[in-house]
Amino acid sequence: MPSKRDASREMLVAALSGVLGGATAKVVTYPLDMTKTWLARKRHDETSLDVLKSLWQTGIYIGIRLRLSKNMFHNFLFFYVMEAITQLAKRLVNATRRLRKIPISHEFGMGVFFGAGFFGDALNIPFIAPVEFVLCQVMTSKTREGPMSVIRRTFRESGIGGFYVGWPVYLMASGRPAVRYGILESLRAYLLRGRDRNSVLSAMQAFWLGALSNAISSTLFYPLNTARIRITSRRREAEVQPVENGNEDSNSVLKTIAKILRLEGIRGLYHGLAPEIAEGMLGAAIQLVVKEKVIIGVRKVVYFGKA
Repeated sequence: MPSKRDASREMLVAALSGVLGGATAKVVTYPLDMTKTWLARKRHDETSLDVLKSLWQTGIYIGIRLRLSKNMFHNFLFFYVMEAITQLAKRLVNATRRLRKIPISHEFGMGVFFGAGFFGDALNIPFIAPVEFVLCQVMTSKTREGPMSVIRRTFRESGIGGFYVGWPVYLMASGRPAVRYGILESLRAYLLRGRDRNSVLSAMQAFWLGALSNAISSTLFYPLNTARIRITSRRREAEVQPVENGNEDSNSVLKTIAKILRLEGIRGLYHGLAPEIAEGMLGAAIQLVVKEKVIIGVRKVVYFGKA
């Protein structure tokens, strides 16, 4: 184990361990992800049972390769950027403390982790939004439309801008990882306080900490997730939904939420919340358990040859 760590390698350690944990979790929880996505786009004249029957007939692992690729790419970028911002924030805090001639700190408030989680996600939107758009179209297609077909159709109809419909919702939803990782990293630091710097959480601690932080963040931001799925799963050709009252569906987040409230009530904003929480809690728990278990090995690989 290296006697001294450097920022660039620690960013890579965080990214790679996050990728391994996230990929493992996504393979296990993908059926719940599909269920949540289909229920979130349920029309007001459909029952949940109708939706689940259609999902079962279509296939619960449709789009898994694209989802897994997106998940690994997103996790790598997210954890890499989040670790960079976390370290930068810690340096700024200690630089301020030095100017005030007070001892530097090795413990940091939840605000540092909230900020790192938010910007770690928000700065990835230009790369992640188009992939998420294509993935949502593939996951909700009753005709099993493939990724390349979605890309060609979208580009033909709307150009590059078509892949960024509803992009403001991604920015608003960046509050979710901010809350999740703010809680997670703060409690993780508390649990590891006073222990060796190479210490990691136990499997039980990691499981319940991951589950708790995700359950809170998912519940708080689920209406935004519902709006995102409604916007990005719309189709122009094969699966056009009837337009009500002569009004086209809007790509505005607030208008989409308002329409759901008008037609379906507040319950409409929470269709699919149960599988979302189940998938999120299980997925976050698995991701954190795997991440904690592999981080020491990943660090050894990243620091190989460095004394």
